[in-house]
Amino acid sequence: MNKKSKFRSQMTTGILLVAAVLLLMGSVAGGSQAALTYFSETYKARILIYDIGVTLVENEKDISWRDYTGADDKWDEHTGVLLEYMLETEEEREARAAARAKDEKVTEPELILGKAYKEELTVRNSGNIDQYVRVMVYRYWNDEEGNKLTDVSPSLIKLNFLTDNGWIIDEEASTQERTVLYYTKMLKVGETAPLFTDTISIDPSVAKKVTQITSVDGNVITTTYDYDGLEFVLEAEVDAVQTHNVKDAIKSAWGVDVKLEKDGTLSYK
Repeated sequence: MNKKSKFRSQMTTGILLVAAVLLLMGSVAGGSQAALTYFSETYKARILIYDIGVTLVENEKDISWRDYTGADDKWDEHTGVLLEYMLETEEEREARAAARAKDEKVTEPELILGKAYKEELTVRNSGNIDQYVRVMVYRYWNDEEGNKLTDVSPSLIKLNFLTDNGWIIDEEASTQERTVLYYTKMLKVGETAPLFTDTISIDPSVAKKVTQITSVDGNVITTTYDYDGLEFVLEAEVDAVQTHNVKDAIKSAWGVDVKLEKDGTLSYK
């Protein structure tokens, strides 16, 4: 397809999403651009932690986790892919694959700019001790070679954050690219926190940013879409600390001061 027309149809805009998803999938081995979960090694070096574990959940499906088991002194961990089923369910994808194998005509899913797609993210305590958690969400753009761009606003990737259910955003630690959230309540063993996001969309203005070049004779106008071929990337990281000596643990691991209320709720200073 002509490079100049990528934003002229929803189908080609859909290719933008596929590129982003493939980018995430391809980065799993490298561990740098996929959804990650991990425990703060800074604090682990100070106190021996047994049976701590945390799982990132997307649309009610476990995506990534890292669980420590003291019995065998090993980590059970998995790094998954965000947005893999943003445009279609797993069943719909399998049905398209089956139809394609039969040489049947297949209509590819299309990304509609401005449409709010389901992106329900939360965290589950998958370990054997109670914990407090922090989440860092990253949004940014890459060029066609996979290089991160600093001149395209991450705000064009719109996530709807939920902060009236125990989650709070650390405005001082957050940037346009990174949003830092804390769950203020203790997350008990096996418990899943409320959602901290529920939808994602791409600002329609990405299709309106164009550059027009007129030929010398003034008869031909070439339109180039400024965001042609770019990829958007979504990442999420989760930290967990134990509840024992929690104020010192959070100060050591996350570098912030907290106040512990009688009901176990944390107030971040």
